[in-house]
Amino acid sequence: MIFFLIILQILNYPFLKNDDSKLADDAYINFKNKNYETSINRFESLKEKTTDYNAKTFACFFLGHLYLKETLEIEKGICNYREAIQIQEKNGIKYEWLYSNSLKAIGTYHNRVGSLDSAEYYFHKANKSFIKQNSNVQNSMAAKLGLIYYLKKEYSFGDLLYQKYHSNIKSPSSDYFSYLTLTKNDSVIDDYFKQCHEYYKNKKFNRSNYFYFYAKYQYEKNKLIESITIVDEFLELSKENITKNINVYSTDELLMTRFYFSRAHLLKALAYEKLEKNDQALTEFNIALNEINLALPAKYQRNLILKNLIFRNLTQFYHDRGKEYLQYLDSSELVLDQYVNVGKDSTGVVHHEYMEHYYLKGLYEDDEQLKDKYYWKSYHHFKKFIGKQHGDKDQLVSFISQKDLQDEFIHFYIHQYQKNQNEDDLLKALEIIENTKSTILNKRSSNVKNLSIDEYFALDNVFDFKKKLKETPLLTPDILRSYFKENFEEKNIGFVSYYQDEHNRFFIISYSKGKFNLEVVNAQERDFNLLKAFSAKLYQSDYFIDRTYINQLDSISHLLLPQKVFNNQEDRIMISADQLTSTIPLGILNLSGGKKMIEEHSISYAFSLHHEYFISSLPKVKNDQIDILGIAPFANKDLKFSQEEVEGITENTLINEEATKENVINAVNDYDIIHFATHTVIGDDEQSSRIFLYGHDSLPEGFTFDQVEEMDFSKHNLISVSSCYSANGKYIKGEGLMSFQRAFAYSQAPSVLAGLWKVNDQASLYISKKFFKFLKDGYEKDIALQKAKLEFFEDFPALKQNPMFWGSLIISGDIDPITKKSNHWLWLLFLILIPSICYFLWQKFKHKDL
Repeated sequence: MIFFLIILQILNYPFLKNDDSKLADDAYINFKNKNYETSINRFESLKEKTTDYNAKTFACFFLGHLYLKETLEIEKGICNYREAIQIQEKNGIKYEWLYSNSLKAIGTYHNRVGSLDSAEYYFHKANKSFIKQNSNVQNSMAAKLGLIYYLKKEYSFGDLLYQKYHSNIKSPSSDYFSYLTLTKNDSVIDDYFKQCHEYYKNKKFNRSNYFYFYAKYQYEKNKLIESITIVDEFLELSKENITKNINVYSTDELLMTRFYFSRAHLLKALAYEKLEKNDQALTEFNIALNEINLALPAKYQRNLILKNLIFRNLTQFYHDRGKEYLQYLDSSELVLDQYVNVGKDSTGVVHHEYMEHYYLKGLYEDDEQLKDKYYWKSYHHFKKFIGKQHGDKDQLVSFISQKDLQDEFIHFYIHQYQKNQNEDDLLKALEIIENTKSTILNKRSSNVKNLSIDEYFALDNVFDFKKKLKETPLLTPDILRSYFKENFEEKNIGFVSYYQDEHNRFFIISYSKGKFNLEVVNAQERDFNLLKAFSAKLYQSDYFIDRTYINQLDSISHLLLPQKVFNNQEDRIMISADQLTSTIPLGILNLSGGKKMIEEHSISYAFSLHHEYFISSLPKVKNDQIDILGIAPFANKDLKFSQEEVEGITENTLINEEATKENVINAVNDYDIIHFATHTVIGDDEQSSRIFLYGHDSLPEGFTFDQVEEMDFSKHNLISVSSCYSANGKYIKGEGLMSFQRAFAYSQAPSVLAGLWKVNDQASLYISKKFFKFLKDGYEKDIALQKAKLEFFEDFPALKQNPMFWGSLIISGDIDPITKKSNHWLWLLFLILIPSICYFLWQKFKHKDL
């Protein structure tokens, strides 16, 4: 409010003349004396009578403030702010301050009621307007946008926004301090707290919220007594500050102080609960509930979210002590329903709250049908919450932070299936398991890329970017049955999904001949050590195998290929791997009859079932012929066979010095398939991983992981990367192996062939040439790869037992044929039959003539 008093005191705008000036003076005096109705009447008269559009804008702006923050007539306040904006956009923005602050005010309103996308839109627009003004004000918009992302639990992008703000603002900020506590850096947090305290202690307005965040941080470190002491300091300082400055607070600001008090008392309650001081905890819970009820007339989202949190904690408090708790759980749901009606939330915040609510409801429910209902609802909201986040890091952090919740759901539905053999339970478990894989890839399917801060601020309309975000579809049991029938059963393809849980168990869910099956493998610690050692052996790939390796292969085959799952499988199998099974290709394992898996089954891989579901919906066209570009940058160096490899596949090649980054970029869009025969290196991050190409001055160049993912390969049929480790990389929970195979999938390539370990140059030459031959003949991609490897066994039988040479290359994604199946055999039959028929007819007529 003090901000507006200062502005109104100035009243030296040149457009306020004669009667306009008198009305404005009168409005100011009444505003200062808190005669809000009279002040509103004067500003309404000014708005109606003035002929100057600037004076009308001025009146609309201050009416917006009076209605929104003093009389709490929300709709009238928003309408006046919007009118102020529209007048200026129509007639020309002469006073940037009025325009920018109108945008800021509407953004602030939307933020408080929970319409965070709308708040972001107005803050983002205000930021672009403030560029022409004071840079400090512009940076404060970055801070407000940072707070929006903080509320949406998108902390990584919020961090970037806060950093931009903090690097240009000298005064310490409670909002920035709240972000800092997430970094868990004790020295930085302690120093910033001292900085805040030193800065504000002699200020007229001591913005003491930093005390609360410091107390919360101490609570999270389990320093409970210190936390309670700091909360008490916060409450004392805040109440003193309000008493001293009561006349300069707006009505809604006074109401919101109750929110801050409630939040502080809730923190005290939780600290006392941990200290097992139940009476003090219950007292603080009740104070927190009373304070938040006093704040509710402000109709802000944060009030309802906090009230819901209080009810949820009271539910747990009473449940853990064996007392009646249902009333608090029911009250929590009523508050959430009220919030939906008030906030019209288009972000993930409300879904997060419903997720937590239904999870708790299911956790405490004894009836299995109701538990199923609540867990499935909670999971549905979890997917919506994750789907609203646009940053890779934020999605993964949110995903991992809810791992316990997801595991609880998986274990429940697996247990229910084992108990009742209800297929719906198994399919719900499958949906949740597959959703734990390829979180980022699912978002990339919407063609949504990560934005830098500069790119974000340069957006003309942030809404247009948000519209691209699409939630990963919820694959219900009915959808899954229909999908598997059409895309697996009718194509004679089996499916096997692996999931490794925290108790060293493998859940193996398979689909074969129209039926879903479950196998649970209780692995021991020695089994996981074996898998790790074997995976490391493959990664080193020195092409030497000994008796130990053979024994390990047999043991792993027994562990990962249960007979119940694979004995009845179709000829073609798609694998959805997880963790350790991602780095061991199943094609190299031994079946119970002694044959290699690849001899009986063609093997392909899915990044996740959801990604397969997405690419199955894309339009597909079978070409009469396929255009392939072969790239071999090091044929005259250490990859001597790579030139023969690419020339054996296609006439269109870039070899040695032709295979520069520039030439590749210029050429790739002219072809259906791109085949790289080169080197790759996998680093610890996206910038240090690289596909190498020919460079100048003997220095190789190429594409980094993040450069590949920013490209568009959606129009290509296949990307083939015949290079070392191109299908391998760092494993990230919630996503998978961060390999170049995944990078190309991020760039929307529907199908990717790549190598898990060191690729032998000669073996790659043979298998690649055969693979593309069968591909051109119209075979499905997985079958083409299988046939190429089987012919390798025929020509090099001694190497069949050594998969180091032939097992590295795997195909992921779409496996449908690219071109129509060759009719060569019909022509051959025709050529054989025609002479026979002619000879028969000649003999017949010859005898007739005789």
